[in-house]
Amino acid sequence: MNLQSIKKIGLTAVFGGALLVGLGTEVDGQRRGNDRDRHDRGDYHDRNDRGRNNSDRERQRAIQQRQIAQQRAIRQRQAAQQRAIMQRQAAQRQRQIAHQRAIQQRQMAQQNRYRVNRGGRYYETSQRGVDILRQAVQQGYQQGYEQAMNDRRYGRGGSYQGNNVYRSGNYGYDSYVDRGQYQHYFQQGFERGYSDGYNEQQRYGQRQGNTMNILGTILSGILNLQRF
Repeated sequence: MNLQSIKKIGLTAVFGGALLVGLGTEVDGQRRGNDRDRHDRGDYHDRNDRGRNNSDRERQRAIQQRQIAQQRAIRQRQAAQQRAIMQRQAAQRQRQIAHQRAIQQRQMAQQNRYRVNRGGRYYETSQRGVDILRQAVQQGYQQGYEQAMNDRRYGRGGSYQGNNVYRSGNYGYDSYVDRGQYQHYFQQGFERGYSDGYNEQQRYGQRQGNTMNILGTILSGILNLQRF
């Protein structure tokens, strides 16, 4: 083999080696490019996955908040309905109590009805009216007794008819009863008190401590009460 052939073979080898090196470099570049592309696509998918996960969490949170708000609204409606029911029940109980009280009052009023005799005629009244008329007789007796003691002490005549307290007959008057009725029973008590005081006797009453009170039998006879 001559020198020229050897040179050709050497050049061919060098050129082939350079070509192989270039091809290897190009292959490596393509491989690195592909790797970068895959890496970029992976990052893109990762970002998309994170975005979807965040959106899912936001939607789930919004759903939970709506459910909580709905449950709160339901509880509030139920509480309001329960309060309304309790208020209606309380109002109904109050009406029942008031109705029962009215019935009892009517029954008591019917049970405590009286008739009193005045001048041969009977007049209807209640327990309160009877108490006031008893007071009228009692007040009349006490006032009559005191007025008589004064008349006797100062030597005045023993007549009650000209006495101003007797004639007015309204000492201790209560407007619940008729004025004329009160006056009548006051004067009945006054006449008997005056008689006892002027004559220094206890025919119609008796002393209890420092006070003269008409006897119960006399009081009953004057009023002549009848219950109906």
